[in-house]
Amino acid sequence: MNLQKEGLTKADAVRMYQYFERLERKLDALVGGISAPPPDNVPATTPQRGGKHLEIPKQIVPNYHPDNELELMKQVRHMAKYLMKRENRKSPFPKPPTKDELDIFATRRLGGPTLANFRLDLANYSYQSPWNLAAAELFADAYIGQHERDITNRQVIKSLFLRHLHDLGEQYKDLQVLQLPPDDDQRIKLDARNARRLVTTRRASLALRRYNVIEAMRKLRKFSPLLAQLGRDGMSDDEFAPGPYSPPKYNIVQLTWRSKKLTALLRALDALHIYTRFSNGHKPSRGNWPRRREKSALVDHSRAAPKGLPRNCYDKTWLKHLTPIEKKQLNAGRKINLKLPPKLQRQISSGQDS
Repeated sequence: MNLQKEGLTKADAVRMYQYFERLERKLDALVGGISAPPPDNVPATTPQRGGKHLEIPKQIVPNYHPDNELELMKQVRHMAKYLMKRENRKSPFPKPPTKDELDIFATRRLGGPTLANFRLDLANYSYQSPWNLAAAELFADAYIGQHERDITNRQVIKSLFLRHLHDLGEQYKDLQVLQLPPDDDQRIKLDARNARRLVTTRRASLALRRYNVIEAMRKLRKFSPLLAQLGRDGMSDDEFAPGPYSPPKYNIVQLTWRSKKLTALLRALDALHIYTRFSNGHKPSRGNWPRRREKSALVDHSRAAPKGLPRNCYDKTWLKHLTPIEKKQLNAGRKINLKLPPKLQRQISSGQDS
């Protein structure tokens, strides 16, 4: 496939290939607090327009960080794992300091963390305790020593480490709970929370992928405010479809409030994403592919509709069943054109037919 021959400018094509080449790699850092790779890793490099970085809407990724900060956070996480001799977030932690050790260090500055025995005060969630603050100083010194050519401010490294302590504390407590029987109340709550995290990650993944499609193409940027309004909570969920499917298939759970026109636009963005994964010829760009999602009869009646969307984004039948008060609270806006430009629609059609 040749995007330029299909009506895109060379600049559009270059931007799209750059964005989507690494679209699968950093969502764990983008959504924050989820370090393990989710089933659908679909982050993107920070979109740029006129040499300036674009901010990802908070409705899509609440804890968004620029690419340079993401890389720094990644280095901080890796060094923390190295100092604590851990391989991944499921690895055991060094035995945390006892209450007596913490008290003695806090009052008399005896003992304390060392690089050779890098223990943290995680059991009490005392992230700003004297022990952890001393550990942060040690960490910053060690990082700067290992990255002498890095111009990063020492205080920045210390702050990032203290921020990472929150995630380490969550990991530590989760590991304690995972040792409990499956029917224990704490274990049940943890499993439910982890399931919610995966759902949130998948929604953010889907929203971010679609947002990057429209930001990569000048002709689609008129939809940027709409995607920002929809956010991750405006994305549909899916359920695993049992069967001998390769790759695995997931059934889309329809949202009752969403109109067919809006759904068609979002599906078109998904198809355009797949289309842009191919450069000249038929060689796909690097990275994991999004999961295979297909239409189904599944419906979710419980999800609330985002407020303030253009009126034609809402299903007509769904709107009719709202009370006058509910319609007023919904605050639907003026209708907008939800169709793709004809050339892009033809590109999608030709890609699906090929």
